[in-house]
Amino acid sequence: MRGTGQDDWEKRPRVNAVSRSRKARLVMVALLSTVIVLVPGASATQAADPETFMLHGLRLERCDAVTGVGFVAWCGSLRRPLEPGRAPSLPIRFALTLPASASPGSSDLDAVLLRPLIAAFEGGPGYGGIDSGDAYAQMLGPLMTQRAMLVMDARGTGRSKAIDCPALQQQTKGYLKAARDCARQLGSSVDDFATALAADDAAALISRLGFPQADVYGDSYGTFMAQVLAGRHPEMIRSMVLDGAYPVTGETAWYPTQAPALRKALAQVCEGNRGCASESKGTVSRLAALLDRLRDKPMRVSAPGGDGVRHNVSVTPRDLFDVAFHGTYVDSTYRELDPAIHAALAGDPLPLGRLVAEFRYPDDWKEAARVNSVGQFLAVTCHDYPQLYDMSAPTSARRAQFKEAIARARATTPDLFAPFTIDEYLDSSWETVYDCLTWARLPREGSGPPAPPSGTYPDVPVLILSGSLDTITTTAEGDMVAAQFPRSRQVEVEYGVHVQAMGNTVPCAASMVRSFFEDPEGFGAADPPACSAPRPRLHESFARTSRGLDEGRAAMLTVADAINRVRGQWTEHGLGLRGGTWRASYVTDDEVAVTLDEVRFFEDLPVSGSATWVPSTGSVRAAITVPGGRITVTWSDASDDAMIRGVLNGERVVTRVNAP
Repeated sequence: MRGTGQDDWEKRPRVNAVSRSRKARLVMVALLSTVIVLVPGASATQAADPETFMLHGLRLERCDAVTGVGFVAWCGSLRRPLEPGRAPSLPIRFALTLPASASPGSSDLDAVLLRPLIAAFEGGPGYGGIDSGDAYAQMLGPLMTQRAMLVMDARGTGRSKAIDCPALQQQTKGYLKAARDCARQLGSSVDDFATALAADDAAALISRLGFPQADVYGDSYGTFMAQVLAGRHPEMIRSMVLDGAYPVTGETAWYPTQAPALRKALAQVCEGNRGCASESKGTVSRLAALLDRLRDKPMRVSAPGGDGVRHNVSVTPRDLFDVAFHGTYVDSTYRELDPAIHAALAGDPLPLGRLVAEFRYPDDWKEAARVNSVGQFLAVTCHDYPQLYDMSAPTSARRAQFKEAIARARATTPDLFAPFTIDEYLDSSWETVYDCLTWARLPREGSGPPAPPSGTYPDVPVLILSGSLDTITTTAEGDMVAAQFPRSRQVEVEYGVHVQAMGNTVPCAASMVRSFFEDPEGFGAADPPACSAPRPRLHESFARTSRGLDEGRAAMLTVADAINRVRGQWTEHGLGLRGGTWRASYVTDDEVAVTLDEVRFFEDLPVSGSATWVPSTGSVRAAITVPGGRITVTWSDASDDAMIRGVLNGERVVTRVNAP
């Protein structure tokens, strides 16, 4: 265990470091290949080339950065000073969508420019916003044909000169050494990527485009950006939606709301499933019992990873910490953790080992800096987020302050991460307290959480969306944010994980966003409708064999297990729990084809065939072959029932069973 000793941490590459962002992206849009420059001017005029036009001095070019029906995307760039007071040198690249009817020079364009802009800010830090334009467009739906939407790559991300520190990005060096080298690479510009400067960039861009005000949507770290924009440029904000809200002020570096959120989430999932709810002890109690065993003797097993390869893994408290907390990103975790704990306590570590292997070995997880800049992540978090040490102090002093903070926490709040210990948190990949130990010294003035210069936020309508299963931007953190805005309304989405509306992930949440942006004042006058994500259905069990189960039902559980791998890992190939292989491919943006080849969820039952999964509804239809015959199975998230039809052992079968 690492504790406060630094030697092992200095040498070890960091796996799956936490960021307040979505971990999976379904589709990456085409790259912007044209260099677009700022051209003097003041009004919207048609250029000679119909693929370009001038808008208040910005040259916009038609692009495919955001695609859909009823609107057109235009890409451009605004040069901004890297450092306040200097000449503009940093291109901030953006995409602006306009309704298809709002062609350059038209009266419809004039009308659109008089309406509030919808500005969407991406999570992270580290991710650019342009690549997420399609997901925001899906969330906004019909509003895309009425309003303009802006997405931008913040300074140091995406196409806005992404910070690329190779050793840090590719994890070829110990994390703290790579972080130190990255800060040295940035030199005197190390503090020029703060959220306040990015918010000023956004304000300058909105103003230059000529919009009177903006309705702002932020997801995860994007909520932090939105709050900073509102605090620094209050006149620009008509309303805000904060989806997965992270408070700019009021938090501490320990993030003490996260462990209570995990305990609540595990209890809620258990209580929502009859078999688990009927047991005398809940998931958290079973987790604590397993942790006691693992502290004495870790489990070892060969298990399939997210990369489609079997790995020899150890299951330790640290691994269990990583798996449990990352359930906020990976759908399969909440479905499988409790039965996997059951299996481990009964002597079968394979199901839990698979969750560990999938976390440790995801498919192609090293992202390019242009997609997700780890350097920008550190440049922002070390400057803006709360730390256990003084970022204006030298590294040696920070280490001393760090050790003191850990000793104090052990003495005063030993149950901070219960049922895990503080040392298990420090040994996990979820921790963030080590991140900035070796980062550059920052000026005392200007660094730290960027509170509003006036001391208060504007009195505008604010909608806060929190997921009841979210363990990284918790409902309690949403409460903190709500308390700082006079006209805020918080909605907790039942069974929601991290980020609700983006990409239309939870349709009722996306619908709320649209209604709110259509009439922010009116939305606050009535109680919002109840909103829920699909309830995670627990695996019934991880029995080694299908003995005692109907063959058709056992085959259906095998298909469901493969679908859970796709929905949790967003990978295109993988291994069955106990043998066989499967492959997945996108037929459309909302239809995934899965092929199973002798997949064994149970040791004694190979299953082959094909299945179609529709992510938006959770509906599955599979035609599969088992030793006893051939069947078709169907189910969806909307119903607790599933149907099995076909021929098994020479007899026709038509059976309604509980959906997996």
